[in-house]
Amino acid sequence: MTTIIWFLYEIFDLVLFVILLALLTFFLSLFFKKKKTLISAVAVVVVGTILLIVASQYTTFEKLVSNYINEETEIKDVTITILDPSSDRRTRIASVTIKDEEIIERILDDFSGLRLKRDRDARYYGREYEIRIFATNKTKRGDYLTTSYYLFVDEDYVNEYKIVNDVDHLKTLMELIEDEEIEWTTYDD
Repeated sequence: MTTIIWFLYEIFDLVLFVILLALLTFFLSLFFKKKKTLISAVAVVVVGTILLIVASQYTTFEKLVSNYINEETEIKDVTITILDPSSDRRTRIASVTIKDEEIIERILDDFSGLRLKRDRDARYYGREYEIRIFATNKTKRGDYLTTSYYLFVDEDYVNEYKIVNDVDHLKTLMELIEDEEIEWTTYDD
């Protein structure tokens, strides 16, 4: 039984596409009487839809965090946690909380310019770093809301997005790890 459910889950997108294509063809056949015109119209709609779907998979770091971080956001601190990527669960190795505005700005600047592509199969576990941004934003009602926003990052990913361009987004993070003056809190197993 589970094999049948798994199979149906795997082909759901294809079945849905075929059903929508049949409905689209029926709907357009009400307007276009010639087969060539109908086929052309269906092809234009299908190709346009595919292009929109592909384009929607891409974003930038700025767009990804725009609901949480913008020009009016007051970032109180950033906590960087080094994780064990070989662990099946979120195992912390060390962490540090940064309150220095200049360092926070450098960390965020490193991520600016990242172009990202959604990876539906990506999982957060296995990432090397967790970055918690503790920030305050003004709400639509005019009051202020302080919340944490988490980024799970490594060389190739930010959350469930694959990095598709070559930007040294971990530069400041690596400098902080190598800086012996920074006091990291370490965690034992």
